[in-house]
Amino acid sequence: MRPKTPLAQRVAKHTGISVDDIQWTLDNATKLDPLADCWNWTGALVKNTPVMREAGKTVSARHVILKATPGITLPPKFRVEQMCPRPFCVNPEHSAVRQIYGVCEAEPAPVMSAEEFNAQPDPIEDVVDTVYSRDPPWDPAVLAAEFDYSIEQFEEAIRLIETGAF
Repeated sequence: MRPKTPLAQRVAKHTGISVDDIQWTLDNATKLDPLADCWNWTGALVKNTPVMREAGKTVSARHVILKATPGITLPPKFRVEQMCPRPFCVNPEHSAVRQIYGVCEAEPAPVMSAEEFNAQPDPIEDVVDTVYSRDPPWDPAVLAAEFDYSIEQFEEAIRLIETGAF
């Protein structure tokens, strides 16, 4: 198995910010600082959202960076709101974390373990977004080898795209 590239190096590759500056921010961020420099993402995008590979899945780069930043408290289920006017900025100091609530606004959604979360079927919208992240023509087998979705899921997503359902 190939050794995992440290997060700071992966972010530096797509932002042009030095690895040392990114690592310093990840190690020392304790509050949101609107005056901090932007980290302009030049890597992969899905629907204009910066994405990266983490644990074999394509996920929001902001989520990965925030999870790796000490001093920022993350609720069990959260969403990231971009507070920076630059849409591709992934600096954790330019994002806000919001708790995701269930149907009833007064009650937080139940916390599920990582195993339960990973066992859930992926919504077809996520598979469609993944297909759209690549240029056509799309080959389900190639996509399945690159991403953690089955060939059948990619075939269904491509069928939906080609029939205009998405």
